[in-house]
Amino acid sequence: MDELQRAVRRSLEDLKIKWITSTKSWNKTHLWCAAVIVLQFFLWITMLLSDQPRAVLEPQCDRAQLLAEVDSLKEQLGNMTKEMEKGKMESDRELAATNRILRKTKMALEKATKGSNDLLTQLAAANQSLGETQERWKSCQAQLDSTKGKTASLEKERNNLQQEKQKLQGKIDGLVQQLSSRERELESWRNNQQWVQNQMREERQNYQQQNVAFDITKSPWLMAVVFFFLLLVCVVHLCQ
Repeated sequence: MDELQRAVRRSLEDLKIKWITSTKSWNKTHLWCAAVIVLQFFLWITMLLSDQPRAVLEPQCDRAQLLAEVDSLKEQLGNMTKEMEKGKMESDRELAATNRILRKTKMALEKATKGSNDLLTQLAAANQSLGETQERWKSCQAQLDSTKGKTASLEKERNNLQQEKQKLQGKIDGLVQQLSSRERELESWRNNQQWVQNQMREERQNYQQQNVAFDITKSPWLMAVVFFFLLLVCVVHLCQ
């Protein structure tokens, strides 16, 4: 009987140690299975004790000790049940916290996915805008090359016009020199005409002085010559 009690006590201690060390990693199913096993073990001990022969008289002290041990085991079972309930509540809290974290993670993932889709849309729009900008840049580059070609052509034409201008300026300078020469010749001719007129005036005055006593009214031919000469002088004067 003592050996049986010691074996039962050792088994209970081993179960208690194993339960304490492994309770943290057990889930709800494992805890309930352990409780059922412990209850079955206690029932087996009770049945074993009740099957002992009636003729054998147990000492009163051993019976009291067994009852005390049974009460202790019941108390331990109650404590284990409370700890299991406490562990269950803790597991429920941890599970609820995990579910909340999972929900938050899911919401964050959905938000991140939506943000990623928005970024992809913006990236596609940016790529399209970049393509359009590159096309416009190529068009502007082509226009710039064309403008450079036109500028070179205009520069060449400007140089040609500059050369033509220089040639025309030379011609104009030559014409100005010719005009100046013609003006000098005309001035010289005018001076000669003035000198001729002065000479003719002096000769006429001398002639009049020499022929003061001569009456021109008596000679019609002389009057005609005088009128013709005067008319010639007037024509020459008008031509100047």
